[in-house]
Amino acid sequence: YALAVEMTLEQIRAARPQVVIDLLPAEPTVTERLRAESLWRDAFPIGQAPERIYAIHDPALGVPGPRIADQIRRLRRWLAPEPKSALP
Repeated sequence: YALAVEMTLEQIRAARPQVVIDLLPAEPTVTERLRAESLWRDAFPIGQAPERIYAIHDPALGVPGPRIADQIRRLRRWLAPEPKSALP
């Protein structure tokens, strides 16, 4: 069985996300990835864009299977990155 959540742009704006992960249907070129990230930034009022925007293609993120633990770790790095050390 599949579960899909659809949100309008207005609902996404109202949620004021800190992170947006845009799952693209095909592997993007650098230009396509930058364009997708830019579209997300432009979709929010000035100063309210998410702190981090990731436009990626990874079929494994949408398909449960043996690599799900790896995908969860990957999502964690995007959602809660390690703080940068004060030391070089």
